[in-house]
Amino acid sequence: MDLNYESIFDQLLEALLILDGEGKVQSANLRAAELFQAARESLAHRSIAELLAPESADDLAALIQDALMTGTVAGRNLRILLPDRTEKFIELSAGRLEAPGADPLLALSLLEVTERRLLEEELKQYTVELYRRVEERTLELEESRE
Repeated sequence: MDLNYESIFDQLLEALLILDGEGKVQSANLRAAELFQAARESLAHRSIAELLAPESADDLAALIQDALMTGTVAGRNLRILLPDRTEKFIELSAGRLEAPGADPLLALSLLEVTERRLLEEELKQYTVELYRRVEERTLELEESRE
């Protein structure tokens, strides 16, 4: 069986970007192109910061520094900005890649979690409403005892 890096790279279920130390995309798999709604070639050599929502810039810079220093960073939540100006939530993990005689690279694994995030927000709202109703009902019961 003849498996090469590119075929494995493109079969991953998660979006994967390879960045240089400056945060520029060196390589992107097919899932990354789908996630960013862009041709794979158009992602090459772009700064990862261009692909994120502006408010995620500081978190991204910290993530890149942490990954370069420690080797791995897992599970950071950020937002990406799509060409049509809509936003999606992603969970991003990063790992440092090293090769002899070359500057380190970063492998970014991106998992789109927009639906999960929206459901979590909805659950929080329901929880707040439930507590409000329980409090209201408890007060009614206490008043009826008096």
